[in-house]
Amino acid sequence: VLDLICGRVYFNLSREARLYFDEYPLEHNFQKLKENPASASYPQPTVNIRRSTARFWLKFPYYIYRMIAADRKMKRVRKDYDSRLKTEIIPGYCEYIQEQRKIKLDKLSDQDVISKLNEWIDRVLQDFAKDGLKASVLAGLSYMNLQSNLTKCFGDDGRSMLDDLIVALEGDLTVETNQKLWDVAHDKLSLEDFLEGYGHRAAGEFELAQPRWREDPAYVESMVNMYRKFDPKAQFLAQKERRKKAELVLRERLSTGKAKAYSKPILKELQYARRYLPYRETAKFYMMMGYELIRAALLELGRRYFDQVDDIFYLTPDELPELIACRGAPECAPFHSKAAERKRKRDKLLSIALPDVIFCDCLDQIGNPPLPESSAELDGTPISGGVVTGEAKILLRPPQRQEDVGTGYILVCPSTDPGWAPLFPGARGLVMERGGVLSHGAIVAREYGIPAVANIPGATRRIKDGRQIKVDGSKGRVSV
Repeated sequence: VLDLICGRVYFNLSREARLYFDEYPLEHNFQKLKENPASASYPQPTVNIRRSTARFWLKFPYYIYRMIAADRKMKRVRKDYDSRLKTEIIPGYCEYIQEQRKIKLDKLSDQDVISKLNEWIDRVLQDFAKDGLKASVLAGLSYMNLQSNLTKCFGDDGRSMLDDLIVALEGDLTVETNQKLWDVAHDKLSLEDFLEGYGHRAAGEFELAQPRWREDPAYVESMVNMYRKFDPKAQFLAQKERRKKAELVLRERLSTGKAKAYSKPILKELQYARRYLPYRETAKFYMMMGYELIRAALLELGRRYFDQVDDIFYLTPDELPELIACRGAPECAPFHSKAAERKRKRDKLLSIALPDVIFCDCLDQIGNPPLPESSAELDGTPISGGVVTGEAKILLRPPQRQEDVGTGYILVCPSTDPGWAPLFPGARGLVMERGGVLSHGAIVAREYGIPAVANIPGATRRIKDGRQIKVDGSKGRVSV
């Protein structure tokens, strides 16, 4: 279901509709998506009976059975999957990672390095990712169920209530990372100890070629400088109080009138949402531990075969055995030129501006200069409630020195990951081109209580640096 377009990964909705059940006539309404491309971030396929076949109707009772069985299985798994993660899956995985870290890659033969690389890819990206990211699915399910029940019960009020009910959750490792940076900034934790526990992370960390914090502590030191001014722990406690008050209000409102009928499902889904939402970030946190191992194996091969070590990332996995078979620098020349050519091609492709949503009948328009935007109202996805006005700070990537950014700005960026975290305490609001209600940016924005909107296509281009903008994180609107 994934396509690579100009060096970027796109989700193909035509194929996505065929993922569910064979022969089931699901499709997306592309005409409606064209009218509102931002809605492609949360597309819902619909049934088109006109596309159904005789085979579909013959299997229809089977589909109903499968749907009911799948729903029951999901509910059964959700009852204790977080406990399994805590007591079995994550401890076993961490023990494996710690053992593998002891391996001296520089002492291994080329073939043994590749064998270790393949072992780590299987263990991390097949076994653990499959288990760890199930919690993200359960988090998304619980969140959407809670949102649906709150909306049915309280209408538009349900949206703002939702944000208040799920902030400051215990066990969120993104929040914990920010608190540990504050500890380093105030001499309660050494930089070495921080890197021991969190050094496997990075800005843009899903890019395998991106250096980890452990490799480049200068970036962490810059983040530490920001936390000398701000206290995420005090912010966390304030948001915890906000959550407690929101729950008291919720329980009071559920005890009267028609709302009583929704009391049981809402409180049940609230419990599940609070249990599983922290695992959205936790799964990635542990997955990056294994990612660091995979990167280390590739860097070791890069040191042996390339003058520019990072050129190794421009080969494909199936080319690595061919690389070590060449045995010497002159024979490796084709791989050197191949890496250089791919690097030039990638730089060229990434220089082409692409929309977040691409339609197949508009492929010939890729690369055209964007049309001037006349609208001063930009609609997106509400991800953290509240309204704020301030100056836009346009950033395409986290700055090397966060202290140069200042405070009191509204951060406008493509998306965020842990490398952006130190910019949140100084921000009054957040606008992202990409991201959902359970993305890193949404979670951290809610923890800091700042209004945020995501899925504003071309926001970093359409909003000028320094312009006054108004962010309505409840309605999902940005006014320039």
